[in-house]
Amino acid sequence: MITSREIRESLARLIKVRAGLPLKVYFNHVLDAADDYVFVEIRPEKTDEGFFFVRRLRIDFHIVLSPLLGEVKHSDLLDMVDALDAATHPFVEIADRKVTVYETASHIFDDILHFNFVLEFADAFDEEETHELMQELALDLSAAPC
Repeated sequence: MITSREIRESLARLIKVRAGLPLKVYFNHVLDAADDYVFVEIRPEKTDEGFFFVRRLRIDFHIVLSPLLGEVKHSDLLDMVDALDAATHPFVEIADRKVTVYETASHIFDDILHFNFVLEFADAFDEEETHELMQELALDLSAAPC
């Protein structure tokens, strides 16, 4: 089973390494930041439970360029769209898997770039021993028929 931590680490690596964006990556709400950053929102949309289940995660990158560092240029944000498109196609690596990304979408609103896509993959629950094993077995064979 792919853990939430592995998904977060993979998305941070996608932004910093594959897309080559020198931005701080946050998964918690950002109250006040003086530097450029990406807030990553992960929204589970559906899971079909059983032994195997399908995980569908909507991933939203909110890229904020700090106005304290100079004027926010939409051309810079559009260059980031190109870098993120290239980094997410044809697949995104998560842990030991490669998940195909079929479609991305982006728009700029209030000088913030919103870039999103969906990760959908099958996963399985890890089987772990949750019950206590029998330590000793006592048999009384005197009452058994022969």
